[in-house]
Amino acid sequence: MKEAETTSAHNRTMYSIVEAAALTECSVENLLQHGELRRLPILARVPDGVLVYCTNLDLLDLANPALDELTRRMRSSYFDGIYPLARRDIQLLVLTPADCRLVNSHGESYQSVFLTGVAFGGVSDLVFVEPTALDVRDGHYDLRPSRRFACYPVEYDPRASGAPMRTAPMKIKLTMDMLRVRRDDLEALELLRAVDDQSVKFDNGFRVEPHISRGLICLNEGARRFWDRSRLGWLPPRPKVVQDWFRLNCKFSVKVAEGAAQILLTSYKDWDQGEYETKKARNEINMFDAVVEVAAGWKNADLGRGDRADQIDTYPDKQESLDLLKSRFGFADHTALAAWLIAKPDDAKVIGRPREHDDGM
Repeated sequence: MKEAETTSAHNRTMYSIVEAAALTECSVENLLQHGELRRLPILARVPDGVLVYCTNLDLLDLANPALDELTRRMRSSYFDGIYPLARRDIQLLVLTPADCRLVNSHGESYQSVFLTGVAFGGVSDLVFVEPTALDVRDGHYDLRPSRRFACYPVEYDPRASGAPMRTAPMKIKLTMDMLRVRRDDLEALELLRAVDDQSVKFDNGFRVEPHISRGLICLNEGARRFWDRSRLGWLPPRPKVVQDWFRLNCKFSVKVAEGAAQILLTSYKDWDQGEYETKKARNEINMFDAVVEVAAGWKNADLGRGDRADQIDTYPDKQESLDLLKSRFGFADHTALAAWLIAKPDDAKVIGRPREHDDGM
């Protein structure tokens, strides 16, 4: 695996998931979504100190602490003499859709049992491997239908004297830095970016100006992150993923993050760059543009600098802005309020609170 990963980019058969995202113009989240949909195998390297064994679900059941002792003894006698077999050639394991989803949403997942592994057949040739046949007792018991790969510490030996025969496998922590993607799989899905790719880039016309708040800048970053369809293999984001991103990266409250996600989901559904530009020229704007329009009301606001008090009477009227969002652009009450909070400059006072002017006396 080391050699396969360190050759030149043109000849490599394997990439980290971050490298794959850059080569495809997909986001890491998009690639994991492909994995969750079983369209793209997402692989994890076997950690140091871990050995992969081929075993059977019936043997794994014997290690279940919830199994009653009588059943355990009955099954143990039936499987007497059958052990997990070490597979030292397995260096990568294929994530399940559930693990792809957990790594995507939480950054990590824990798993001990896998259905498919990957070995290197040569210097860098990758071979997908299903669990090999186990011992068949007296030639009449076939364990193949329910074989699995399981992770154990390297020192584990089920045949050693005094070793617990039915030891439960160990869970390994699956994180972003462990994930790998095969070049062949990217090519099969036609995800690799062409050198002369002329895809129309996402441009919603947003430009940063002095009155623009950090919240609105972050809202635009979310739009570009999740709705740039020029990225090959783009997939529509799940609302929860967008909300969590706003919570983590923009420090939005739960309600504001929900409103921000709704604004973008509505604005960029079925996005077409050419159609957007045509409509905007006719002053037909979407919900994101409506937030930008509300933010423009702060251009002439006197927010003060240093010790100088700002002038609240120069602020745009909050209720008028909320009414505009609801009547003209179809915002719901909670989404309109989220839009107002996002558009309000960071150093603007909360209107309505009593304040005292320092006149130096």
